[in-house]
Amino acid sequence: MQLSENVKLIDTKYGKISQSPDEFAWDQRYRPTTIDECILPAADKETMRGFIKSGRIDNMTLVSDSPGTGKTTLALVLGEEVDAEVMFVNGSDCGVNFIRSDLDRFASSMTQKKGGKIILIDEFDRPGMAEAQKHMRSFIEAYSKNVTVLISANNINGIHPALLSRCPPIKFGSPSKEERIDLMKQMIKRCFGILEIEGIEYDQQVIAAFVKKHYPDARSIVKALGFYSKRGKIDAGILSEIVGNDITPVIQAMKDKNFKVLRSEAIKYAPEYETFLAKLLDAVYPIVTNESKIALIQAIGENNAQYGLAVNKEIHLQYLFMGLMLSLAWEA
Repeated sequence: MQLSENVKLIDTKYGKISQSPDEFAWDQRYRPTTIDECILPAADKETMRGFIKSGRIDNMTLVSDSPGTGKTTLALVLGEEVDAEVMFVNGSDCGVNFIRSDLDRFASSMTQKKGGKIILIDEFDRPGMAEAQKHMRSFIEAYSKNVTVLISANNINGIHPALLSRCPPIKFGSPSKEERIDLMKQMIKRCFGILEIEGIEYDQQVIAAFVKKHYPDARSIVKALGFYSKRGKIDAGILSEIVGNDITPVIQAMKDKNFKVLRSEAIKYAPEYETFLAKLLDAVYPIVTNESKIALIQAIGENNAQYGLAVNKEIHLQYLFMGLMLSLAWEA
């Protein structure tokens, strides 16, 4: 994975926005290519600017429990900003043999890039990577003069502590209340800018409500904008559809033990897992028996705890729905 080479930096009323005209899906078409476009807490952004100013990037682990928060994008942007040669590695492919062959070969070769070399290991917290993580400790020390290692992870507990000491974690998606408000405002303005570029008519309040509901999943927000823009405008007429507070179909399908409906609802709600889970608990808790209340909290709690390890979020939510469908007893 790499940033598109054909990128335009377009001025809008809401700031400069990168556009890759060759990309069709909006989450790729409008993937940030500069640090100014990355939506980060002020302190974190200043730290990143400091790295860029120095000309080299430090080893780090970018962590977020939520998908789509910009971990991979930030890593690619850092490489672009310092003019580094970047090697993208899928975490599931980064076993000990891969490190000894492909990574060693990349790290030991020369580069003409002034920013040196960066190895980005994406989602290195996957199960079964403990030995590879241990091996990365000596790798990092062996190539520390010319190679930076950036790791992205959904679950910080899935990264070996010794590796974290060499690649300190930066947490995404968990800002303070004040920071969250500021970051959502930045995301709203970015959406306005994208829609301005595309010439799509929109209602600012609808966009604000949509961002508030789905933040911090910036990827799904921009992707959804692209989907709804096909109608020519985004206004109050589709507010209930894109904000969607009614989960009655989920509850009714559980009662009816209709797993076919639940599967389709899982696909619908997987992108907004964080907000949906709290909504599901609030809606179901009052209408099940006392015994089922305990089972409900236990099932949702366990599912939430394993969320960061789930490779497929839709299947993860389907699994929760199936368990609740089979175990809950409803009040008469």
